[in-house]
Amino acid sequence: LTVDLTGKVAFIAGVADTSGYGWAIAKELANAGATIVIGTWPPVLKLFQGALRKKATDEARKLDDGSMMEIAKIYPLDAMYDVPED
Repeated sequence: LTVDLTGKVAFIAGVADTSGYGWAIAKELANAGATIVIGTWPPVLKLFQGALRKKATDEARKLDDGSMMEIAKIYPLDAMYDVPED
């Protein structure tokens, strides 16, 4: 199945490194042409941004066509609840 998401924006929440499910989802959406926007937990935001600047993540950012996955924006994203029922 080929999906073309060119011109679409995908927001993926919960990405904090290049090894989890969120990263894999972001990468597949980027392979389909989507613009990638990520939400990550505020305590790891600077660590995640720093890791992306290092060459060590180049292989993880490589898309199927050989280009590098670009992340348009990274937002700090936190959830708080007043009561468990929320």
